Amino acid sequence: MDGALATARRIAESLMVDECRIERPADGPGPWDPVAGQHLPAPPTVVYPPPGARGICEVQRRALVGDARPSAGDRTATVETVEVKIPATASGVDVGDVVVMEASRDPALVGRRLQVQSDPAKTHAAARRLRCSEVTG
Repeated sequence: MDGALATARRIAESLMVDECRIERPADGPGPWDPVAGQHLPAPPTVVYPPPGARGICEVQRRALVGDARPSAGDRTATVETVEVKIPATASGVDVGDVVVMEASRDPALVGRRLQVQSDPAKTHAAARRLRCSEVTG
């Protein structure tokens, strides 16, 4: 089984032609800005990719359960469910982390920020499939 799993992972990673980083929002305030008279936002912690590595990924938009159109006042937003695949060996990603798209064959993805909603684990995973949400509008 190990040989088949290694082959499946190589195939999955060969399809990961986009690049992202996954950040964990910081707790608490950042450094004090004496000019503005307030704390700056604290920088996030990068949890993927590891230092010195490329953050390969693949983005899939599927008809996953969870898309919604909530409204607040006179605004309506669209919340889409997006699947972001990263290598199965990647670790340290938690619910609430943010996927920042850095490069893609689809230019419309670059710069998008997707919040991790779940990280369903499985025994023989060829890739980690992060279920994320994107709020637009």
